[in-house]
Amino acid sequence: KTFGVGKVEDTFRSLYLSRSIRESVKMAAYHIAIGFELRKKVTGTSKDAYVPVGYKIVDLYGVPMAVKTEWHARNIDLYSPDRVLVTS
Repeated sequence: KTFGVGKVEDTFRSLYLSRSIRESVKMAAYHIAIGFELRKKVTGTSKDAYVPVGYKIVDLYGVPMAVKTEWHARNIDLYSPDRVLVTS
């Protein structure tokens, strides 16, 4: 996980977890996150770079989180002619 310089206190939701089809959790375990603090390095070109300037290792135990199931589909699949019910 990464975070911008000076952004560690933001309330922006920045950690996402998606369920796996094959469940792999068999027992309780410690869960940590490693956050890398990044600073934008202006290169003078159209492609700026981000360089790590620090890190934090955090214990996730007790962190209030919500489970969010996500569905993904490509537009070409979603709007294929055989699926469209009504169009304008």
